[in-house]
Amino acid sequence: MMRPIPSALRGLLESGRVGSGDDVVLSGGSFDDRDVRVDALSTGSTHRGFRISGRGEWFLKVYREPVEGVGREATLLEGLSGCPWVPEFGGSIVAFCGERRLGVGVIQRWVRGTSLWDGFVAKGWEQVERFDWGMFGRLLRELHEAMGALEEPKMLAEVEVMVPELAATIRVAGRSPELASEERVVLLRWADMVEGLACRRVPCSEIGVIHGDLHLGQVLWLSEGDVRFIDFEGEPHLRDGAEGLVRESRIRDVAGMVRSIGYLSDAVAGGRSVDAMAKAFLAGYFGGVIPADVGERLRFFLLQRAFREWCYEKAHRPDWAQRPLRVPILSEWVG
Repeated sequence: MMRPIPSALRGLLESGRVGSGDDVVLSGGSFDDRDVRVDALSTGSTHRGFRISGRGEWFLKVYREPVEGVGREATLLEGLSGCPWVPEFGGSIVAFCGERRLGVGVIQRWVRGTSLWDGFVAKGWEQVERFDWGMFGRLLRELHEAMGALEEPKMLAEVEVMVPELAATIRVAGRSPELASEERVVLLRWADMVEGLACRRVPCSEIGVIHGDLHLGQVLWLSEGDVRFIDFEGEPHLRDGAEGLVRESRIRDVAGMVRSIGYLSDAVAGGRSVDAMAKAFLAGYFGGVIPADVGERLRFFLLQRAFREWCYEKAHRPDWAQRPLRVPILSEWVG
């Protein structure tokens, strides 16, 4: 259902990238307050964030760049309405620019909590040890099951795992004469690890709609055993199309979270092993032992994620480029 947006929201949107001549409306969701106050937030991301106060409290995310249609995130959030692990969907802000329909932002219920990452950094190692990682793995599995219910039934083909391509790409990067010796050693070891993988296909049973960019910073921690998954935009390759939901291996999400747990070793644990936490998370997700055929694909996605992190830091934050190299891959006990 399309409806007008409050004047306070229109004002802040017109001060950004949406022009005063564009027809801006609210689509879907449950937000319908008219008299609201809007306060800017520091989000630590490229998007703008605002707290909306009216009859209730809401969070507005305004995208750095508009997306075609309403966008992947709004489509997922509307479909996940009623899922207890996702904040309530308030609506998608849509601008009609001539013949184009563009998603400008989304509104969700304000949730009082901090990200799991910030919570662990603030409270330290004891909180990492106390956290119920098995429960957390089960919640991700439930989220994947809820997203699976959004999919239209259709024939799915197995997806190829690009093992030779990834190994070659990492090896080329690792042979660059511009790298420090430490970088070269780690990247070439990663390339060897990828080449040693036997997996080549992702089975249909593992393919579905996923979060797409999952890590500890994308999960709000409300209290013990109570979390909310946020930021469903996904990585760029998952945003193709207007409302189309691109499907991927669900193990990509699992690997993203395992990789994020690995960063706790450097940031919180003082170099102590976080293997026990990653193992408990995986046991919770898989309901016990990791299936033998999943282990190699998990290794692949862990190594792919690690390499992408290093590439990003090298390009955008060179002073941080060593951090991804120090994080353990956590693959020796997988499979």
